Amino acid sequence: MNIFSFFGPVLLFLITLLFFTSIALFVKLLLKNQSERNERLKKIEEKLDTVIELQKSKKS
Repeated sequence: MNIFSFFGPVLLFLITLLFFTSIALFVKLLLKNQSERNERLKKIEEKLDTVIELQKSKKS
């Protein structure tokens, strides 16, 4: 039995593991960016509501 015949499947397993780990980390990063963007949009919406309320109170 040749020692290099052992490295083929091991190398294939490691490359596959690296591939799926990279995909999982990329998806995690996308979800994190999405949640941060949603938080920023909520803050902007709250500020706009405050401005609208101030404008309404000035007109009254």
